[in-house]
Amino acid sequence: MLLLVVFGIEFVSTELTIGEFRLDSLAFDEQNNSFVIVEYKKGHSYSVVDQGYSYLSVMLNNKAEFILEYNERSEKQLKRTDVDWSSSKVVFVSPSFNTYQRNSVNFGDVPFELWEIKRFDGGLVYFEQCKSSSTESIEKLSKGDKSSVISKVSSEIKFLSEEDHTGNLNDSIKPIWTTLREKLEGYADTSFFITKGYISWKRDNTAICFIYFRKKYLSLRSREEP
Repeated sequence: MLLLVVFGIEFVSTELTIGEFRLDSLAFDEQNNSFVIVEYKKGHSYSVVDQGYSYLSVMLNNKAEFILEYNERSEKQLKRTDVDWSSSKVVFVSPSFNTYQRNSVNFGDVPFELWEIKRFDGGLVYFEQCKSSSTESIEKLSKGDKSSVISKVSSEIKFLSEEDHTGNLNDSIKPIWTTLREKLEGYADTSFFITKGYISWKRDNTAICFIYFRKKYLSLRSREEP
């Protein structure tokens, strides 16, 4: 239930073992039709980059195992072709991340999310995402080595950005989107969620509207288009 409320993803299973790796939680993102690996961490003696790419690599190399796990745990049934593997990601949840960990994923296209969790008196729990401030590509770390884990994972997983939707907009429409985004950002507890088909605007992690980008206009819907 926590994964659905906070991250908008469906819990599948816990402590899934694939080869030499044991994943804390496996979830499924129904909006992107993709798997999400969730790792709960304490302390700082680990590399987010090394662990994240290792987990994504084992997922991409064992797709059938993930499909089987989902089908055995869920009332729904998935085929391999039903999953958008290019939208796979890892979510790290920790009481805190140190400067090194934050900087190690400070790229514009890493398929990871870092979330800090704070607990307060009365059972109140607060989540805050550590967002990247860079537009540089993570592939620079691989130094052109096509056999590296980063290069192999990056060849199959694509990080979606706002530019993927706005890049083909007519020049007369781009200012309209800029104005709309600024207006929506003015509301409290808001965020934008990017998928291949649209960008949704959320408040308190609930999608309020779905924005579809056409070359000559924007289409705002109260629900996803079929």
